[in-house]
Amino acid sequence: MLGHILKERRLAIRGKSGIQIAVRVWGEDPRTITNPAERWIAVHGWLDNAGSFDFLAPLLLKRGAKSIACIDLAGHGQSDWRSTGTYHVVDNVADVIYTADALEWKQFSLIGHSLGGCISQTIAAAMPDRVLRLVSIEAMGFWAQEAAMTMVERGTRKSDCDMGYIWVDEIVARSILSHIECPQLIIVCRDGIWKDAAPFGLTLFSVNSCLAYQVLCAEISKEAGVIGKIRFVYMMLFRRWLVCRTSKFVHMNSGGHHPHLMEPEEVAGHIGDWLGKEGGDKRLKIKQE
Repeated sequence: MLGHILKERRLAIRGKSGIQIAVRVWGEDPRTITNPAERWIAVHGWLDNAGSFDFLAPLLLKRGAKSIACIDLAGHGQSDWRSTGTYHVVDNVADVIYTADALEWKQFSLIGHSLGGCISQTIAAAMPDRVLRLVSIEAMGFWAQEAAMTMVERGTRKSDCDMGYIWVDEIVARSILSHIECPQLIIVCRDGIWKDAAPFGLTLFSVNSCLAYQVLCAEISKEAGVIGKIRFVYMMLFRRWLVCRTSKFVHMNSGGHHPHLMEPEEVAGHIGDWLGKEGGDKRLKIKQE
């Protein structure tokens, strides 16, 4: 399987910091691909690296992709560290765009896992003329401040800079999702990151589960503490589902938070089915380059 790798490239990112981003390329030389529908950029999750797609990428090459550029985000894998020592999600968005520019890709498709999915969703919303389609694995927008504060209570420390904690406001996170114009496939697992958020055993991100959210939120007061946090999570998931309901949702029974590693064949199958329908070439807004 690993024999399909063309080679790993180090690209000089022309950003303000001048850092280099390592890119692991599967398939053909990226600069030789003239059909934008055959170009893919893969973005890994938090504390992961480009190798996260080593099982999935060769399977996508059998389903129409010709070149898949899997990047190491700054501070991960073989990419440079940021000189400031501070890492913010917005910087990652810029790095992915700089990488696409270095590959000479004006248009491309994105696939992202977890944090990488949130980064990819932001790029799709901000640059609809460049992103043709989007596959988000276990990702439904950045964590909002209210949800992220749970991490703080579990011991997450402040950044060394003077800005303290930096979280995305829920309204901003939801606005990003609502501005995605390209076809989007969202893959979630019943035993994944939201495994405890499906009330009464209902399917997560479905009409029935979101109706249940409304009922539960009407019964749960806005009091502080654990109950208040549960109410916020329910409302967050319900509202995000509303703005993403035109996207294609796939629910896998198993795979945990890393289905592309645990069940790559099934994930590739779902992507292939989607590419033959909602994510097919005929639905893409390809511009003449």
